[in-house]
Amino acid sequence: MKLIAKNKKVLIALLSLFIALGVYAYQKYYVHTRSTENAYINADVVNVAALVKGQVLAVYITENQHIHKGDKLFEIDPRPYAIALEHAQADLASARQSARSRFVEATFHFAAEIG
Repeated sequence: MKLIAKNKKVLIALLSLFIALGVYAYQKYYVHTRSTENAYINADVVNVAALVKGQVLAVYITENQHIHKGDKLFEIDPRPYAIALEHAQADLASARQSARSRFVEATFHFAAEIG
C-alpha cells in the first residue's frame, strides 16, 4: 500500500508538471502567433500615416517590399503648402508694414505733443 501511495504522489507531481509545461508551451507559441485556417502568417506589419494631408503624387514601394530607415515611401504634392507659405509670407509682410506705419504715426504724434 505504501508503494502505491508513493507512486500516486509521484504520478500527481509528474502530471502537474506536464500540465504546467503544456500551458507554458501553448502560451508561448499560440498566443503570439497569427494564423488562419488555410495559411500560416508570421510577419511584421507597420501602419504608416502621413504627418500632413495631401494628394499622393508617387509611391516608391511595392507591397511586401522590405524597407529600411530613411527610405522614401511616397511623395505628397507640395503645391498647396507652397501656396500657403506664400500667403503666410505676404500676411507677415503686410503686418510688418502696418506696424512700421503705426510706429511712424505714433512717433509723429509723440513729437507733435512734445514739440
